[in-house]
Amino acid sequence: MHGVADLRSYLASAEQFTMRGRAHLIACPTLITQAEGDALSAGAGAFFDALGAPKTLMRFTAAEGADGHCEMGNRSLLNLRVLDWLDDRFEVGG
Repeated sequence: MHGVADLRSYLASAEQFTMRGRAHLIACPTLITQAEGDALSAGAGAFFDALGAPKTLMRFTAAEGADGHCEMGNRSLLNLRVLDWLDDRFEVGG
């Protein structure tokens, strides 16, 4: 898919896929989640601030058991809150 022959080349090619400088292009309602202790979500606040579309920043904490990358300690809570957010934004005929 990436036209490369080894893992090192793949990882280098993957760096091209970024949202840097593209937040202003997003027009749909956007949900950003950020888990306490997740180093990969450290930039979530800056990306959230750059969005011009309707947006929500949903934080998850260690006290909820939903810290760490992708809220893996409490996916049930993540699913509940994200699905509720989707219901609130895209309710049909309610």
